[in-house]
Amino acid sequence: NFRHQLNLSPPQHHTSVPKKPSTFRLSVLPSQRKFLPTLVNLPCERSTLQSHPSCGTLPGPAPTALLRKFLLRHPVPVFVAAMPVQYCVSLASVQKAQAAIAGLIHRTPVLTNSTLDKRAGRKLFLKCELFQKTGSFKIRGALNAVSTLNERKNNGEEVRAVVTHSSGNHGQALAQAAQMQGIPSYVIVPRTAPACKKAAILEYGAHIVECEPNDQSRKETASRTVRETRGILIHSNQDPLVIAGQGTIGLEILQQVPDLEAVVVPVGGGGMLAGIAVAIKAQRPEVKIYAAEPENADDCYRSKQTGRLTPNASPPVTVADAVKTSIGDETWPIIRDLVDDVFTVSEEEIKRATRLTWERAKLVIEPTAGIGVAVVLSRRFRALPGSLRNVCVVLCGGNVDLDSLEWLRQGDDGGQVTSG
Repeated sequence: NFRHQLNLSPPQHHTSVPKKPSTFRLSVLPSQRKFLPTLVNLPCERSTLQSHPSCGTLPGPAPTALLRKFLLRHPVPVFVAAMPVQYCVSLASVQKAQAAIAGLIHRTPVLTNSTLDKRAGRKLFLKCELFQKTGSFKIRGALNAVSTLNERKNNGEEVRAVVTHSSGNHGQALAQAAQMQGIPSYVIVPRTAPACKKAAILEYGAHIVECEPNDQSRKETASRTVRETRGILIHSNQDPLVIAGQGTIGLEILQQVPDLEAVVVPVGGGGMLAGIAVAIKAQRPEVKIYAAEPENADDCYRSKQTGRLTPNASPPVTVADAVKTSIGDETWPIIRDLVDDVFTVSEEEIKRATRLTWERAKLVIEPTAGIGVAVVLSRRFRALPGSLRNVCVVLCGGNVDLDSLEWLRQGDDGGQVTSG
């Protein structure tokens, strides 16, 4: 399929993927410039590309040029993963986000736990975004989006407020980010969102506007609020700047876990999953990216199975309240192309994994973060090849509504949960 994407040619004739080592020249036809390769960190000198005038100018991040230089100079078979330009984020935009939010967020730790390792049958690395500012990863994307407000306009006018719809975590993050910039924020929150998340949003100075717990109500309420406040909508998971900000998690993971072989990421709207996928696949395409999802909110799984975006038909009922929304138009192409597989787990599996993480790892994660732990402990995941050893699980947040956790009072044997 390369002939439909990139024109790869040796010195004398055209070809597709080489069966034997060969030296290649990469020419980019005008009609083909919408495709961007994702492989990077290839050892070539900058002058190589410029010495071949037959190579057209391909817009895009540095990884593209690196791959082209590699193909020009190195006589080896090459596997090229093509990243269409219609993706709303790139490695370059994630790196730009990292620079924009540096010093404003925590570089969260990666922890390990021997009990979880034994139960999973692999070495697990826990990326602890529950220790992030506002209690979840969401501050990364919110800060990156708000930091560019001076570049955005609302019908040609200066932006006077920021608006978003959120189940809580993004609302808290945007509220704090807006407060740091000194502008008003309005957060559309489902009436069923945990009380602790609503309280936190108010504490960060935002105005709460409640809606019904479904995507249509969120969108309609958000649109009305934007008009009334003359603000701008910063979507919780489809805004490119938000996605790029979440992708900085992937950059940190690659630095903190050098021998990384796979990453497990909870998915709701897909902003974090898409950002991490772009950041990691662009640099380490061999690393597996696995999505983790509740069976009761399995739109991502069904979308991957059918090959087309398939939103949840009705509001899901799940203890993982932060992933009740469906993946969207911006995140779907990235998930479709770069995510290796989607694993779903039951409500009971999520509850057991969350409780186990509390008790054994001493990490107070929210149930949404427990989805990833549940996946690596699941029968289907444990059936993956034993050669897959080093797996990072993104613990996306720790905003737990303690008053709602009646399910924690009962153990599997019907006994009471005790402390000590």
